[in-house]
Amino acid sequence: MNWWTYVTHTTGGASQTDIAKKVGISGSSITRWRDSAPKPENVASFARAYSRPVLEAFIAAGFLSPEDANQTPAAAADPTALSDSQLLEEIKRRLDYARTVSRATFQSDVDLASYRSTDHITLDDTPDY
Repeated sequence: MNWWTYVTHTTGGASQTDIAKKVGISGSSITRWRDSAPKPENVASFARAYSRPVLEAFIAAGFLSPEDANQTPAAAADPTALSDSQLLEEIKRRLDYARTVSRATFQSDVDLASYRSTDHITLDDTPDY
């Protein structure tokens, strides 16, 4: 898993602006993460902001291999280790992501339905004036 894939997975597809605000760094730093290695201090800030182990984030960023760290990265945080506010933030993040996906799916369905409805219009279907 490369760094940007890790960021996308961890944030649930949050916008770069939202990530930057949550981590407390500039949006341009987040933009650079797509194509280049992040700064170690930003990786640590990202991990803390999203309640992930810093070591896991360092492995994802390519600073360490799992063998070097003598640790296999965890797939997900243990929900029992989260505070109530962290758990609520995670639920909010997932609901926001689900709404975004639902809106895109809905718009796609509307576009498809309107395309199909115009596909079968004939002169007999037009009103007489």
